[in-house]
Amino acid sequence: MKFKLTLAKIDEAEFEIKPLTIFVGQNGTNKSYVAHTVYELNNFNLNSQIFEEIKNSLNIEQKKIIEYINKNKIKESDLNIDIDVNENEIILEKQLEIKVDKEIYQITEKLKNILENLLIKHLNNTFNSEENILKYIEIKDNINLNEKITIRFIYKKDQNKEDIIINYFLLYLIKKLINFKISQKTFYFPASRTGFVLAFDEIVSGLFRDKLGGTPTNTKLTKPTKEFLQNFADIKIGKFEDNDFLTLGLIHKNNNDPNITKLIEYIENNIIHGVIKEKKEHNYTKYYLNTNNKNLELHITSSATVELLPIIVFLKHFVTLKDKLLIIEEPEAHLHPKAQIHIARFIALMVNYGIKVLITTHSDYIINELNNLIKLNFIKNDKQQKYFKQNNLSKDFCLNPSEISAYLFKEDKNKVQVKKLDIDEYGISNENIDEVLDELTENAIKLNEWIENG
Repeated sequence: MKFKLTLAKIDEAEFEIKPLTIFVGQNGTNKSYVAHTVYELNNFNLNSQIFEEIKNSLNIEQKKIIEYINKNKIKESDLNIDIDVNENEIILEKQLEIKVDKEIYQITEKLKNILENLLIKHLNNTFNSEENILKYIEIKDNINLNEKITIRFIYKKDQNKEDIIINYFLLYLIKKLINFKISQKTFYFPASRTGFVLAFDEIVSGLFRDKLGGTPTNTKLTKPTKEFLQNFADIKIGKFEDNDFLTLGLIHKNNNDPNITKLIEYIENNIIHGVIKEKKEHNYTKYYLNTNNKNLELHITSSATVELLPIIVFLKHFVTLKDKLLIIEEPEAHLHPKAQIHIARFIALMVNYGIKVLITTHSDYIINELNNLIKLNFIKNDKQQKYFKQNNLSKDFCLNPSEISAYLFKEDKNKVQVKKLDIDEYGISNENIDEVLDELTENAIKLNEWIENG
């Protein structure tokens, strides 16, 4: 996924979302806004209403489109002929091969502009704000001149073939333009996870009270946060199903991905030091931390347990790790530095097990440990094995720098500059946090000198 945008304090910034994407920077630098944008882009789906809206906005005579297609048609072939016995109608399936010239490219550019304006409107609605957060967005995946495009279309013998061709042609171009999604399912874990989990029943009952005929709360939340709460609620009442792959027949119902268990056990063994247990009470699930053979209610467990509980719970209800993007705000929240090292390793495991991950973070511990896991890829085997043994690691934790993108969000005179950070065999350049550490060190040296010199 590649895009350029302007929003809030950011005048212009370009992003490429990879299997692991990292947003680092101080508070209030719009990291969450961009993460929100990624969430909504990845969830964006083309439906008939959107297609008609785009088509009607194109404002090009249909006969012109047919002229372009006919002029650039390389070949047309029959694929198969089927007979619908009930209607006694002949169904035809054809395939067109077309070469993109300047005129078709211009149509594509117009469609792209229409789509981007539609995305701006859609995305601003999801922020649930009176302000228009997003000012501009540009999708960077384009259709190129001289590119050959192949279109399959189906029509009945008595239908207007030209209308069908135009619809399939425009549909192909639009689908190509929105081919920026990097996964089929996206899950957002907001920064306020602890508060949401502990006050979950009160929050949800207020937000969705209108559905039960009552008066809804005036509390405003963004769409990703509402969908986090909705998914969590669905899990608690047994309605959440990670069934897309089951429906397609790609995964057997009782054949969950074994790496899911490995991920859950890693958090339970290394960070919360206990097992998350689920207990049904009147068709509603409550969660406990089982430690030393005792079930502790969440409000008397550590903040680290409550913070990580949603991630564990979602993992428990996934059937597969494939084709998922997890956006996690501040994974370091409420975690001791040692636990932050473990959460960095957990993130690496998720990426290597097939989950795409985007994090927003302020943690130098997480960045530095991710750097260590990158460096491990470039260490000779004997030394690598020694490091694995000393740190209880394996190949599963090593990170490939080509699968990572990282961005520094830095405020300057009420504007935010976004810089793409270099990543090589030594890891991610860490200038933002290094500046803070340098400042702390300089101040410490100065104070030490004043103490020593009176």
